[in-house]
Amino acid sequence: MTKSILYCFLIACSFALICQPVHVSSLKEKTASSSVDIIVATAGFDTEARGKVSKSETNIKEDDTEIDNANDRADASETEDISEPRDHECNEMCDVAKTQATRINDEANAADEKTEAAGNNLASRRVTVKSAANKQPNVILMLVDDLGYGDLSSFGHPTSRTPVIDQLASRSKVFTQFYVTSPVCSPSRASLLTGRYQVRSGVYPSVFLPDSIYGMPASETTIAEMLKTKGYRTMITGKWHLGVGDSGEYLPTQQGFDDYLGVPYSHDMCPCYGCFPGNLPCYDTCWASNVSCPLFNNTVISEQPVDLTTLTERLVQRAKLFLRESVSSEQPFFLYMPFMHVHHPQYSSSEFEGKSIRGTFGDSLAELDDSVHQIIKQLDDLAVTNDTIIFFLSDNGPSMLRQERGGCSGPLRCGKGTTWEGGVRV
Repeated sequence: MTKSILYCFLIACSFALICQPVHVSSLKEKTASSSVDIIVATAGFDTEARGKVSKSETNIKEDDTEIDNANDRADASETEDISEPRDHECNEMCDVAKTQATRINDEANAADEKTEAAGNNLASRRVTVKSAANKQPNVILMLVDDLGYGDLSSFGHPTSRTPVIDQLASRSKVFTQFYVTSPVCSPSRASLLTGRYQVRSGVYPSVFLPDSIYGMPASETTIAEMLKTKGYRTMITGKWHLGVGDSGEYLPTQQGFDDYLGVPYSHDMCPCYGCFPGNLPCYDTCWASNVSCPLFNNTVISEQPVDLTTLTERLVQRAKLFLRESVSSEQPFFLYMPFMHVHHPQYSSSEFEGKSIRGTFGDSLAELDDSVHQIIKQLDDLAVTNDTIIFFLSDNGPSMLRQERGGCSGPLRCGKGTTWEGGVRV
């Protein structure tokens, strides 16, 4: 600052001298008697004046050097004060930092204690979410016997009433061009359960009869056998039609199913003792020369002849029990429901007999619809509907030879027993 003021003062004096006419002689006197050191850009200086000017320059340089040294000392002092705090100030700062660190550590310990207290519950919820994400889906396969492409009201039949199946279709992916591998029961079912063409398993070209000594080979791997390796519980309720054998070696329990309740072949292959309550006749022909149809409970015959009027309800109740037990055991399940409906001769319980404007076929179809309703309701009650995949299809087309008692193929040509679309497109 002092250096800057000195420079300004010298410059002001210089301008004042330049602006006035000055004689050299008078300049000598003033220079000799004056103690002010000046630099003037004038050509008329003598030797004495030049000496004075040189001395003045030397004094100014010395003053400048002293000022610079003072400024450097001041700057160094300021830097030292900022970058190197005193020992007692450092100690105070360290004490504050230690106090803050201790407080933070105490708060962290308190938080850890709270987390540990709630840790088990939180871990349990996380495991539940993880297990739900990795949970295997339940599978229900509903297979209807001889249901035609045009038999359901959702597929355009004017007198059928199947509200539950229609609603299931509206909430599902409907495959309108699904083809089975055969237009008759046994070969179609063998392909469905194994994923192989029936000619490879030997279940071809016709169906197993009550007196057949063979069945689907044990070497074939079924859906049930594959799912059991993944921890699934498996069950079948209904029509098997893949053989019995002399000692039950071809029954479902030998093909991956834990439990079985049902009839091993079509109910028209037995004498028709009654299809509706009150011993009302069956409106079709049956095989009177054979023994009566048995009801198998796993490998044991629990009833013979089977009571068709109560059969559907018993099959459904057994299936519902299986669902409850599976959910209770926290195991995924595979439920195979090959219905006896709507194969001829049609039958139903007293709840549905005579209720449909479509006649006996409509009564049978109504009982089928109610069975689907009970299974879906059970899934809802167990809160596993969203964890379950349901497949609903027919094994082949309708039996057109029996006309109104055989089903309807809708817009498709022919039906069961033929390779036209009406026989294999379901």
